[in-house]
Amino acid sequence: VPAGTGLCVRGEVWQVSTHALRGMDDYEGCSKGYYERRRISVRIDGKERRTVWVYYKMNSSAALKGQQVLPQYSLDLHCRKYRAVQHILVKQQAYLQFSVSTWGLSHSAPSYDDAQS
Repeated sequence: VPAGTGLCVRGEVWQVSTHALRGMDDYEGCSKGYYERRRISVRIDGKERRTVWVYYKMNSSAALKGQQVLPQYSLDLHCRKYRAVQHILVKQQAYLQFSVSTWGLSHSAPSYDDAQS
C-alpha cells in the first residue's frame, strides 16, 4: 500500500522473540505466498513512532477486497468472533488448492498416509 493511501487501523504492538516471529511467518504462510511481512511506522498512543512488522495479505480476491474494513481488531472482538476450526478449514482449503495458476509454483498436496508417518 503506497504511503498515504491506506486506512488508519487501531491495533496492538507486541514484542516477540526472533523464534516466535519465524513461527508466526510459518503460521501466516509467508513461504507459500499467502502473506508478506513488512515494516511500517506506527504511532503509539498517538505520540511515539515505532517501526514494527505487519503481515500483508497477498493476492486478495475481489470478494475479500469488498468486505467491510474493521477500524480495530481487539482481543474482545477476537474472543467473540474468531472461529478457530473454520479458520483452519479455510487455510487447509487454500493449501490444497495451491497450484501453478494461484501461486506461481507447482505443488502436490500430501496424502493422509504421509501425515501419519
